[in-house]
Amino acid sequence: MAVYFASQFAKNGGKVRLQNYLAMPHVFQIFLKHPSTKASFRECSKFINDVTSGKTIETEFQFLKGKGIIEDTPLKVETYQISFTKEEVLVLLIFLTTSY
Repeated sequence: MAVYFASQFAKNGGKVRLQNYLAMPHVFQIFLKHPSTKASFRECSKFINDVTSGKTIETEFQFLKGKGIIEDTPLKVETYQISFTKEEVLVLLIFLTTSY
């Protein structure tokens, strides 16, 4: 779903930095000593520094391997089969925001 939203935002002129951490569970950052956690915090800090220092943000889609290493080959959003209609996304958002 993140790929869908990021690709739609980028298509409409937004700047997006999306990183896909391969083979990592949701909220993997709880494993503080894992290399991907360290990479995640490093990349998040880099993003915050870039945004707050006025640096121009460019759209980036990247893979990170299980050891926190950024792939040389960027994540190609167009290769993802995005099969959500606008209505399906809206229903899912409503469900996610009201299910608590």
